Amino acid sequence: MPYLICDKCNVYYEIEDEEEIFEFCECGNRLKYYESLEEYYEEI
Repeated sequence: MPYLICDKCNVYYEIEDEEEIFEFCECGNRLKYYESLEEYYEEI
């Protein structure tokens, strides 16, 4: 399942369909798209 993750506040959003994709977190930081949480953890 894909995720949108905020590096600033460490929040992630599960994406169930393309209509749920948005660019910014509630804190105002730009979200990054990852195919899985494992992909995110490999990057940090």
